[in-house]
Amino acid sequence: MVDCHELTELLIQELRLLGQSITFQDAPDLTPEEKFARAVAQFPLPDRETTASVLGEAFWASLLTEEGRPCTPRLLYSPRQETMNRAVFRLERPMLLNRHNLRKLTPIRGPLGYLTWDCTSGKPEITGIEGRQGGDPANFTIASPKNSALDVNWWCFRLVALRAGRVSRLSQVSQPDVHTALNHLRQLLGDFAIVFLGSTIRAIVSGGHGGAVWILRETQNHTGIQVGHPIHRDDRPLPEGFEQRSKWLESVGFLAAVDGAVLLDSHLRVLGFGAFIDIPDFPREVSFGSSSRNIEKILSKELGGGRHRSAVEFCSRFAPAAAIVVSEDGRISVIWAAAQDDPFWVTLSILGFSNAIIQSDG
Repeated sequence: MVDCHELTELLIQELRLLGQSITFQDAPDLTPEEKFARAVAQFPLPDRETTASVLGEAFWASLLTEEGRPCTPRLLYSPRQETMNRAVFRLERPMLLNRHNLRKLTPIRGPLGYLTWDCTSGKPEITGIEGRQGGDPANFTIASPKNSALDVNWWCFRLVALRAGRVSRLSQVSQPDVHTALNHLRQLLGDFAIVFLGSTIRAIVSGGHGGAVWILRETQNHTGIQVGHPIHRDDRPLPEGFEQRSKWLESVGFLAAVDGAVLLDSHLRVLGFGAFIDIPDFPREVSFGSSSRNIEKILSKELGGGRHRSAVEFCSRFAPAAAIVVSEDGRISVIWAAAQDDPFWVTLSILGFSNAIIQSDG
């Protein structure tokens, strides 16, 4: 069971904290309340009662199936006038947003799309279908990644996550976010644009199958790695445009659907996929950043299954090197080694994953 009114109150606290922390480059002297008001003006929010109602319907819909398929609704709050200039199939007759209609309509949104909704009529209604190529919008979204789970995003940040009845809140996260961890990898391996590697991670998470990406220094020899599907070397630079490069690196994440890791160099060029490495019988000792922010030691076999142990072995033998491992449940781990036999591991919070760079509306 979930108390949707209590969940809504926690969410509103997170919305205000995030909104008050946003920096607008064209108006740096705004008060926290002015920042929040401007953020809401740019990406509107529904009222309390409406939010609680939609959270409840999305949660109960996530417990249903349609023709044997799990129902995983993805809802984008989009007042009707905002959809006029976007690629949205607008319904001539909006449908009441309830668990029955969500079960029927969820399959048509595609793997990355959304059902758009608003409450112009005074009650929540599904107004259309917006297909997407990947990357979540900055608007207010409610999504169910799996049975009895909810994620709520705004301004490209996941503010609240519900898993097995437990609520996680962005403001209470002690684990590092994805940006912080990837920035460390950039310093270790070279000056690549970390926001694009985030596209690869999102693609693996969205696939639901888990996967791993291993990253080598460009000059590093990878003898000793069994690459199931080597890729012909391509020295052309990655696409210049943000959208084109982001889509390219998103496609890299799809390669992780094959057993084994995707192997990249530090310029994010694909060397191959389906990569494996021999794991020794003895587990390696790994340093990790605990929730108390202390550095502690753990054995590699305690991190998880074969993906984690393989990533530790790869980083230890090919240092400086790094690996990103996504578990089937969506947990994201980052492993790196600056020197041989000195692996370090952090597990990232699913909250605070920034999905885009937000520009001010000025």
